Amino acid sequence: RMGKLPSMVLRVLVLAGGQSQRMGQDKALLMRPDGVTQLDFTLTLARSVSDQMPLLSHPSAGVRHDVVPVEDEFFQKGPLGGIHAALHHLNNSEILLVLPADMPLLNTGTLQPLLSAGTNVFFEHHPLPCVFTVSESVREYLEQSMSDTSADLSLRKFLKNCTAEPLTVSENDSLISTNTPEQWQTFCDQFSAVNERETHHG
Repeated sequence: RMGKLPSMVLRVLVLAGGQSQRMGQDKALLMRPDGVTQLDFTLTLARSVSDQMPLLSHPSAGVRHDVVPVEDEFFQKGPLGGIHAALHHLNNSEILLVLPADMPLLNTGTLQPLLSAGTNVFFEHHPLPCVFTVSESVREYLEQSMSDTSADLSLRKFLKNCTAEPLTVSENDSLISTNTPEQWQTFCDQFSAVNERETHHG
């Protein structure tokens, strides 16, 4: 498989438009122990891998000037609704990296295998983050999924349709997603403990 061609444009979509029902508040706006919101943390990560302005699917995206706001056309369609809406801002043959805004330990090192694999890849057991090439067939698939009320709107089905390959990944803490207050608290405690250790060992 060919490596990434220099002419390929990498765009990043940050998905933060979920209902956050289990969290009880907007997950993207949770404040991390390092003093930034989870959303800003993810946008910083997006900027570190692509020099293109990140696309953001989040209700307050429209009030930010440092992102391309993505507004769902179809509601309650989960991540695919956000990806579908983002395609209006993308050209065919651009490569899209989709980042969830609820992975507080995600980092460029973790993303590297996805980015160097070329395209149409995801980590085994983790449909997000994923990378795929925007194409006519991807657009058609999403268009159909949005208008068909009985469609399977899972990311796995979508990735299968893109013939995306799963990359084997060693059990990796950085792919943990936080969906409940308990999971978020566990992350905050671990984060603070690690930082404490690093401060002492300076």
